[in-house]
Amino acid sequence: MGSAFTQTLANIYMFEWEQDLLQIQQANKEIYGRYIDDVFMTTNVPFAQIKDILERANKKDPNIRISYCIQSKIDFLDVTVTNDNGHLTTSIFHKSATEPYILPYTSDHPRHVYNNIPYAALLRAARICSNVDDFEMERVRIDLSLLLNEYPPSFISKHFIRFFEMNNATSVLNSLNTEAYHALHQKLLHQPTRREKQMQANGEDINPIPDELKKKNLGILML
Repeated sequence: MGSAFTQTLANIYMFEWEQDLLQIQQANKEIYGRYIDDVFMTTNVPFAQIKDILERANKKDPNIRISYCIQSKIDFLDVTVTNDNGHLTTSIFHKSATEPYILPYTSDHPRHVYNNIPYAALLRAARICSNVDDFEMERVRIDLSLLLNEYPPSFISKHFIRFFEMNNATSVLNSLNTEAYHALHQKLLHQPTRREKQMQANGEDINPIPDELKKKNLGILML
């Protein structure tokens, strides 16, 4: 696994390595995002041209070999991103080998742990799924996963209702209201985490940028 500094050092090196790609994406007003060694990019240039750009990047350092996939539908980390006639939509990506495991209801844990599981699962789904139909499919998946792990139906129903009531979105649960879901998705997508709220309360910058990076005057668009 290496030392604790290994990942930081790798990110510093990759930041320098990716500058050519960043400049191309900026010039074309496209998206470029990287998480450690996974990169997501959008493009409107011809297939042969973007392939040539990536092949040149592949030759930049013999110690860094990249594999790429150019499609209108891509799985990036835990998100599936789809180009729907020029409009990007997102849904949750599940690996085919993933089993529907959730902390069993019969395990010996404090009650609040179980109470938070349905809420946290629905929160993640509402943040990632950009349309109500994908969210509903994920809600059903969560429901089945909870049942398979011995959560009582009454418990599941209670905490599902709690999620929608707390977020003023009961019409999404009752009738899959598209407008109400869009409002819910946008609200939760931009809602700060508990850690971010704590940093805001302390007057800290949520996304501090080191001085070394500020000098490069870069604007990275993240999806």
